[in-house]
Amino acid sequence: MLNACRCRSGFVHAHVARFICMVFSLVVLTSVNYSGIDSLGFVVNICTINIQPTGTMMKSVNFDNLMAKMPYMLDEMVNSQGLRIEFYEHPVHGDEAPVLVVFPAERLAFRSDFYETDDMAYVGSDYEPHLIGQDCVCAFEVN
Repeated sequence: MLNACRCRSGFVHAHVARFICMVFSLVVLTSVNYSGIDSLGFVVNICTINIQPTGTMMKSVNFDNLMAKMPYMLDEMVNSQGLRIEFYEHPVHGDEAPVLVVFPAERLAFRSDFYETDDMAYVGSDYEPHLIGQDCVCAFEVN
């Protein structure tokens, strides 16, 4: 039996792709299609998997709703893109929730995966927030 998955990066074994998709949640499984029997009569299960890497892309938060709750500002900086960034504590869960990253001039806000600003709030850090379109990613994902 042949099991293969078609992804952006080429062909990988279906079990490996499923393991990555379901256990580590590094990718999002969006569709699976199975085929039947090939021209030689062998049962062939070919699953087409659309894989969307999530990496450390930060989840978008409603800017107006966040700022209306007057969260506590932890830090601020101007990143290497020249964009002003403000770091806030979650207005309800405080330091028990990840740091919120706000681009005030762009009126965009994101929830990071970080609980402190030490690794994010300086130019040159691998984790310095960068704005790519309407998405916020870490600097190491841009380089």
